[in-house]
Amino acid sequence: MILITIFLVIILVPFILMPRDIKGDKTGPYMSVLKSVIVTLTAVLGLVIAAMISGHPLYDGLHSVTEQVVNVLVNEGSYKNMPGFEQLSEADAKKSLLAVYDMMIKRLPAYIAAASLVISYFDYIMLSRSIRKRQPVQIMPPFRDFNYQGNVFLPMILMLLASWLIGKSGGTSAEILYLSINYIFDIAFAIQGASTIFTLCYVRKWPKAVAVITVIVFWNIYILRQALVILGMFDLVIGMKRLFYAKADQNNRK
Repeated sequence: MILITIFLVIILVPFILMPRDIKGDKTGPYMSVLKSVIVTLTAVLGLVIAAMISGHPLYDGLHSVTEQVVNVLVNEGSYKNMPGFEQLSEADAKKSLLAVYDMMIKRLPAYIAAASLVISYFDYIMLSRSIRKRQPVQIMPPFRDFNYQGNVFLPMILMLLASWLIGKSGGTSAEILYLSINYIFDIAFAIQGASTIFTLCYVRKWPKAVAVITVIVFWNIYILRQALVILGMFDLVIGMKRLFYAKADQNNRK
């Protein structure tokens, strides 16, 4: 039940917060998205604390459910259909599956933050397009022009703090903090890298579909996603998108 409530919070918070930012001129689009994520994580933190006080800690419930699922998979022999599990004994398969699910549970705060970030981004686009039919609004810049501004790091620190507090309701808080930092910053740099690919396709005048397909493929393969992370880091350090635009301007002048 609490997971359903968390999902509803992730969906509804942007619709409550963003219209005011979209109509005004004090909060930029990207900062509005980050503010939505921070408020969402704060609301989720409140839900987690309420569940803990009521005697139904979120993490205890998740561990109980995963143990039941693993027992069913092992007892029915379904785990043998999973890649890498075919040759394992029931005891080893159970141990490995519990370890995998435990890692996923520990990453839950970071997963919530990432889901909130993506949903808030697309919600801003949809809301701004709806509201601009009635009045001037701040439109989300093209994704190819996405860049982290200097004032973005405080909100990111607040995101990490909220993720850690959510995780502290159960499990090893230090490990959850590490996993949250690792996952959130991986996502942050991967988004910057994805934006760089969109910029490259734009200046090369390749179809946008090329950028979309490339990013989807890279995002869903771990090694390639790390390449997006590295690309994002390079862009932030040396300004690769700025170089792409400068090179395109030179070619247009010839």
